[in-house]
Amino acid sequence: MESPLPSFISLNITNECNARCRHCNSWQSKDPPRPSVEDWLRLVDDLAVWLGTPHVIVAGGEPL
Repeated sequence: MESPLPSFISLNITNECNARCRHCNSWQSKDPPRPSVEDWLRLVDDLAVWLGTPHVIVAGGEPL
């Protein structure tokens, strides 16, 4: 039996943060190198081929 395909995809562009909140220590860790814009576009194209038209959420990072 095949697994159902996802209908929602979340792409976190980065987890970097320049805030130093007491409740979170994410600012202490470094993100690995980021994919290029071309890599992200290729990923989105591949997802469209695999899933059709899922809901895609693009998020990540602290907006400060």
